[in-house]
Amino acid sequence: MKLSSLQSIYAREIIASVLTASFGCSSAYTFATMVLWVFGYGSLIWKTGFKYDERVVGYIKNYKRAYTQGSIDHRGTIKEPGRTVTLEYEEGAITWGAAYRISGHEEAKMTLAYLDLRERLYDVKEYLNVYTIDSSDKPAITGVLTYIATSNCANLCYLGPAPLEDMASQIATSHGPSGTNAEYLFNLEDALLKMGVECLDDVTRQLSSEVRKMQKAKSGGALNNHILSSSHISSPRMSGVMLKIQ
Repeated sequence: MKLSSLQSIYAREIIASVLTASFGCSSAYTFATMVLWVFGYGSLIWKTGFKYDERVVGYIKNYKRAYTQGSIDHRGTIKEPGRTVTLEYEEGAITWGAAYRISGHEEAKMTLAYLDLRERLYDVKEYLNVYTIDSSDKPAITGVLTYIATSNCANLCYLGPAPLEDMASQIATSHGPSGTNAEYLFNLEDALLKMGVECLDDVTRQLSSEVRKMQKAKSGGALNNHILSSSHISSPRMSGVMLKIQ
């Protein structure tokens, strides 16, 4: 016996209420309606790698973009990790990015599997609200899946903050299977600018400028091979990283 449209909606609401009690509101809505929203604030802005039905440019509140996550599998190596972005809580801050809507159970399932592998070094999944220029007071989308790398000891690749010049030096020289760390930085800068000048954060802008200066100096023969030990971190956390990602 087929359910009417009204009965189907009612059934989904019942399922959602049950899942809410078990998994929380955001997860329940995702599973019950078979719609997945994902927020990207780094490489997902320009290189998604999955099919999506809708892309919304927007921002999240009270988080800032930070280059504190080590990359040993994409833009660096274990000996010389690159720096990629994560989110750090900061009251009043905003971070621009892109939210993607994936519809259908199978597509959502495949997307989650793909992202779990791609973002495997990011230790926390958060469900955040996304705002747009037209909806600064009320979220345009609620409960959007976001991958975050934290400073928790479980995250063996967390590098932490460093002076701007040290981070720029590390980014200018690191490279991995996905390409150079500088390319990652410049791609992110370009992607943010394409969304709007207001979307580019100060740290990305300053790092891009500093890395370009270093590249220009190196091409002119003026840059020595100075790489600060504090930049290419070999902290105790990095030991055993291969065991984690294999």
